[in-house]
Amino acid sequence: GLAATRQTEEDARRNLLVNLARANIVAKGISVTDAEARAYYDRNADPANPRARYYRPEQVTAAAIVTRDEPAIHAALADLARGMPFDAVARRHSVDRSAVNGGALPPLRRGSAALQRLPGLERLLFSMKPGEQSGAVPIAGQWWVMRCLARTPETRTPYDRVREECR
Repeated sequence: GLAATRQTEEDARRNLLVNLARANIVAKGISVTDAEARAYYDRNADPANPRARYYRPEQVTAAAIVTRDEPAIHAALADLARGMPFDAVARRHSVDRSAVNGGALPPLRRGSAALQRLPGLERLLFSMKPGEQSGAVPIAGQWWVMRCLARTPETRTPYDRVREECR
């Protein structure tokens, strides 16, 4: 917001006008065909483009308990079975840096580099429904218990909504 950038409403208006003026100067004399605008959209709506502006892959928000060995993960599962909250169990047993946040992980996108480094984790996460919890699963030399907190489906902004922006 304006307070975070220490701007007044008048400052924001002036900056917007300056930016619009710059854009008009840069674009002066340049025309974009419908085919060029559509080609730009197609590149930016392509799931294979990691920087696509108009496509977002499916995403999962999850929490994890990660241990170095099987006995430790079974101790964590025993605490969960006794009714201890997941976040408390993660703080107590997990060796992952997410333990300080009760195991909460940042949202993970299908196909992300972070998931590719941990074979099997993506398949596990995207097979779960919100509220579901896995059992003990060995992944990349450690033992994991995952809880799916939320899922967001993939989205693609329709061309007719961004046609002018593509120009």
